[in-house]
Amino acid sequence: MSDQTAVLGPYEAIYAHAELELELAGRGEIERIASLGERWDELTRELPPHPPVAARPLLQRARLL
Repeated sequence: MSDQTAVLGPYEAIYAHAELELELAGRGEIERIASLGERWDELTRELPPHPPVAARPLLQRARLL
């Protein structure tokens, strides 16, 4: 695993999580979305206060979702 992959891995997981939420919302699966709250906490718990510059595109796309 490269350093870049290790650094961006958590942000890629956040983006994948946002995609899943959008997919579930599109199908009207509100209860499943609500159940993802704990996963969100897991994904964001260990992140640094300021993300690396390389994570910016992933976070911007996640925000748009």
